[in-house]
This record gives sequence, C-alpha cells and structure tokens, in this order.
Amino acid sequence: PVGGRPAALGGAYSALAADAYAPVWNPAGLSSLGKTQAAAMHLDYAESMGYEFVSFAHPLGARDGVGAAASYLHPVRTVARNAAGAETGAFTAHDAAYTLAYGHAFADSLSLGAAFKIIESRIDDVSARAYGGDIAALYRSGRSIAIAAVAANIGTKLRYINESDRLAETYRLGLLVSPFKFLNGVVEAGYERADRAFARFGAEWVPLTALALRAGYHSDGTRGFTGLSGLTAGVGLTAFGQRFDYAWVPMGDLGQTQYFSVVFTFGAGGTHE
Repeated sequence: PVGGRPAALGGAYSALAADAYAPVWNPAGLSSLGKTQAAAMHLDYAESMGYEFVSFAHPLGARDGVGAAASYLHPVRTVARNAAGAETGAFTAHDAAYTLAYGHAFADSLSLGAAFKIIESRIDDVSARAYGGDIAALYRSGRSIAIAAVAANIGTKLRYINESDRLAETYRLGLLVSPFKFLNGVVEAGYERADRAFARFGAEWVPLTALALRAGYHSDGTRGFTGLSGLTAGVGLTAFGQRFDYAWVPMGDLGQTQYFSVVFTFGAGGTHE
C-alpha cells in the first residue's frame, strides 16, 4: 500500500481517503478536500528495493477536487548471467505509475471519482507500457460512517516483446466507523484478478491532537507466509498542521518493510479525516 497511514491500517483505506493519498486510494475522496495537500513516501522494501511516492491534491470549490501522483519502484543493480550461469555484467530495472484523478460531490453525502494512469516497466533496455483507470464512489452518513467502492486498474495489458500481462484489476468495498472523534475503525474486503479475495482491518486511536496510534491486519499479506505476516502497526505525528507517518509491515521470510511518509497541508480550511 502507498502511504504510512494506509499501510499501518492494513491497507483498509478506501473509505478514509480524503487527503493527498486519494488519487490512488479513492479519487472520490478528492471532493472532500478542505485544503491543498502534498504527500511524499519512502519505503525500504524487500531484497534492498526502494519504493518512492509523491502526490498532490487540490480542492476546486466546495464540491470538486483534483489530484496527481507518481510512484517508482527500483531494485538494486542485478547481476546478469548467461544460460551456463556465468556472470555477463549487470542491469537495472524499475516499475513506475503516473496518475491523474478527479472527484466530484453530487450531494452532501455522495461523491464519485475517476483516475487515469500510465504504468510502465523496464528491465535493462527493454520496456513495456500500459494504460488504466479507476472509478470510485464514497458515501458519507454524517461524520461517523463512510462507505467506499473502488474498481481499480482497469485497462490495457502490459506487454514485454512477445509476453503480455493484464493489469491487476481489483475491486474493493470499504467501511469506516468513527464512533468518536479520536477513534477510527476501518474494514475492507476485495477481489483481485487471478481469483484472489482478501480482507483488511485497521484501527486508529488519536489520544492527543499531535499523536495517532495505528494497527491493522491484511489477509493478502499472509499468502505463502505465517498468519503473523498480516499484522501491521504504525504511528502518526502532527505538528504545525503537517503530518509524519511511520508504518511497520512484516513480510515473513522476506524480512520487514519500513514506511516513512509525510503529508504537507497548505492554505486555509479543513479536511474531512
């Protein structure tokens, strides 16, 4: 998942996305922006890979919002070998995605959104590109309940020379329950192409204005690993209207991932978090 806050909540973020992460989590949430926001993330991924992310979200009046995001996954240089196993040099690779998103509120409670994305991948001097999109809805019942529906990564195939793969089409339903201003509970269920269903859960407790404690669980993190690999945890610190988030997400035998992200807020107004 993108972002320290979403990762710490087990990836159950579709119903909570009304911030700079909305372009990738739920573009309908852009309609609820009260302030301009920007986010940046660095992730120490498995096998010494790095994952970088930046996004920007801006409100257009009281019912509209736009956003953009870019993500970049890059491993270390990899040794190249021939059929006999002998080293022949080294090569680099990367995966990237670029997103433009828009959200509009049709009523005080219902918002719809859409995103267009370009996905590209490169291994040494060979590259592939695909085009996709997301459509999403967000329904709010006051401040305490929100329901989200997202269809993500619907688009063309990613083709490398003579090999091609469909994008990872994913369908998600999310629920946010916030019985108190200092407590958020999130649940999300989904289905990913390749016949894989998943469930995600998260809780966020804000005992102080400047401090948020988070924990979560995601069933898709346990495939091939122990059940404990689905656990997540994190903390958020807020100062002068800016937020720093950290998340810990284990990956079984592959090690642990450490998320570091910041969300910058500009201008007057308020957010619906």
